[in-house]
Amino acid sequence: MAHIVVAKRTYGDGHDKVVAFLYEKHADFVSIKKLRNRILLRLNPAEHGGLINAISAIADISPLDAQDQVIDELVKRLLAESHPVLKGEWERVKRGEPVYVWTKRGALALVGACAVVALVLVGWQLVHMLP
Repeated sequence: MAHIVVAKRTYGDGHDKVVAFLYEKHADFVSIKKLRNRILLRLNPAEHGGLINAISAIADISPLDAQDQVIDELVKRLLAESHPVLKGEWERVKRGEPVYVWTKRGALALVGACAVVALVLVGWQLVHMLP
């Protein structure tokens, strides 16, 4: 519905131009909705409620009532809410996924155990080879 309002605001009531605009921009509208939904599906409502609200506020804004100052405030809010989420994800990526971290630790422990066993066996053979 908002897309029709944007088209009418841009082209007036010329039906042909509005329809042409909607057809021309349909892929963009679908892409925007898909991306928004993909982002929302990745967020935990318990942890990221503020970010979800900021995204919804931008998506729900009426093109007829949209003023530059209101849009700027919503974008600033979105950036402020997204910063801690992105920082937390970056820290998690730097540390590594929990499965990766435990796999890495397990592999290091296994290599260390093998090295200790090898040293014990070599030492035992050296002791028994001496006259």
